[in-house]
Amino acid sequence: MEGEGTSGWTRQSAALEIGGFDETLPSLPDTDFYWRMQLAGYELHFAPDAIVHYRLRSRISGVIRQARQYAVADVALHRKYEAQGMPPIRFSSALRGWAELGLRAPLLLTRAGRFRYAWILGFRLGRIQGMMRYRFPAL
Repeated sequence: MEGEGTSGWTRQSAALEIGGFDETLPSLPDTDFYWRMQLAGYELHFAPDAIVHYRLRSRISGVIRQARQYAVADVALHRKYEAQGMPPIRFSSALRGWAELGLRAPLLLTRAGRFRYAWILGFRLGRIQGMMRYRFPAL
């Protein structure tokens, strides 16, 4: 049967068992889904033929907003799964991330570089927002 695992379970039954996607998360519901699948005992596999469609943002403000949303959700996931083995967020690495912005200033010289810089900036802002929202990590 298509979509059937080696032990007789189907992708649908596995997804239903863990409650499907958590749409209450601000972003990254797929990452949360995969964590819950693994914690429920399912083995994840690399799919080399998988196709992912990804739309790049056309405005820098959209890049910053998206990166910020991902970072807030990333903090939420770290808080939720740190006890199950997700690597912790270290305050020192968060500070180094801000230093990275200074080192990456030459990116501002090209259009593509400005978008990359905007992503880094948005992620740093979102990390702070997420740490404040989820009070994580405790300092």
